[in-house]
Amino acid sequence: MKSVFAFGHGYSGTHLMTQILKTIPNIDCDHERILPESPYALFDKYVGVYKGDLDPFKELGIQRKDFINGIIKNGKIFGEVNCMLGYFVKALDKMFNDSKFIFISRDPRTQIRTIYNTGGYNMSVFPDNFDPFWWPTPAKEDPSFEKWDKMKQLEKCSWAWNLYYDYILSELGKIDKNKYFHIKFEDMVAGRKLPELFKFLGVPSPNAAQIKKITSVKFAKTGTREKSPLPVWQAMNLQSHKIIRRYTKETAKKLGYDII
Repeated sequence: MKSVFAFGHGYSGTHLMTQILKTIPNIDCDHERILPESPYALFDKYVGVYKGDLDPFKELGIQRKDFINGIIKNGKIFGEVNCMLGYFVKALDKMFNDSKFIFISRDPRTQIRTIYNTGGYNMSVFPDNFDPFWWPTPAKEDPSFEKWDKMKQLEKCSWAWNLYYDYILSELGKIDKNKYFHIKFEDMVAGRKLPELFKFLGVPSPNAAQIKKITSVKFAKTGTREKSPLPVWQAMNLQSHKIIRRYTKETAKKLGYDII
């Protein structure tokens, strides 16, 4: 393994995964690498990729190829944890064939709540000059395209959750299944499945005490911007349940979350 790419939708524990991967000997790993040729760490390109307007292989060639190859040439394992890498799986596999992928998923009942409560798709909770260019919108062929402007905030957050995971599952289906490892956020933060992850990567696993030390730290703060934040799933009203289920239940089931 010369490179490892990890990704999960926003608020899926990518900062924690970065710290986990940094325990690998001889790895150069960082979170959402910002470079002169990649000032937005691919956040400005993924929408064009998933809508079919941009070539993912070409964009990687511009924003990542030389940098990654430089680190590998210096004898290091390249590592990056970046949710946007999920949109470039097939291109990454083609460009860096001695690579492995880590796919992080999170239960929609908690992840969508976090996205909503931090202000996802609600411009009113941000400053006037705020530009959420990374918030995706439906492609023309998407069933939500025509009704997008009339959709409620929770619907948009739920749609975005489903878009990400549905797309990434499709991307992963294009590469050798032995090249990626799926780990749930819920297992990762509890320190579960990490020995299996390191075995998959073919590197030494930290001992139980090291894992506990890493997973006990909250690496990224999540602020609540909504004046009326969503409560936990058990306390949400039936309408919120219906919206989240409507947009996510099929993809959630594929990921191992039964929210029916």
